[in-house]
Parts: sequence; structure tokens; C-alpha cells
Amino acid sequence: MKRTASLIALLFVGIALAAAWFGPRLISWEGQRSRLAALASERLGRPVALQGPLRVVLLPQPVIEADEVHLGQEEGGLGVKAKTLRLKLGLTPLLLGRLE
Repeated sequence: MKRTASLIALLFVGIALAAAWFGPRLISWEGQRSRLAALASERLGRPVALQGPLRVVLLPQPVIEADEVHLGQEEGGLGVKAKTLRLKLGLTPLLLGRLE
């Protein structure tokens, strides 16, 4: 009985890890584009436009990657255009609902 419970637990952990590894790669993140741009704009205090494809990876380290990123101008400052922007996120803060 203990062995069966251990095998079931191991199988569950394996399925969860496989889902965390492959799931984000199979999902289209285009529907989250406006939400991510709004969050970035709020955090940076300037307009952010995400115009290229988005990619999200959870394992081994959470990463959000966006192509054709445009950061609007600050007062008297310069705007920024990036071909690719890659954000590495902390796993623990992400699980707690924070981006760091």
C-alpha cells in the first residue's frame, strides 16, 4: 500500500513538472499582451508597447521574452526601442504574486 501511494505521488509530481515545463511553451501568450504592457507601463512610469511575439517559460527559471518593445519618452528624456527584451523573474516572488 505504501509503495502504491509513493508511486502515485511520484507520478503526480512528474506530471506537474512536465506541465510546468511544456505548458507555457504550448500556450499562445498573445492574449496577455495588453495586460503585460499595462503592468510594465505602471511599473516603469512610461508607456510601453509590446509589438512582437511573446514567449513565457516557467522552468528552470521563469522568463518573459518579448520582441519589438517600445518604451515611451519620459519628461525631457529619450524613448527606447529594443529588438528583444528578456526578463528573468524570481520563482518564489512569482509564486507569491509579485514580479521581481
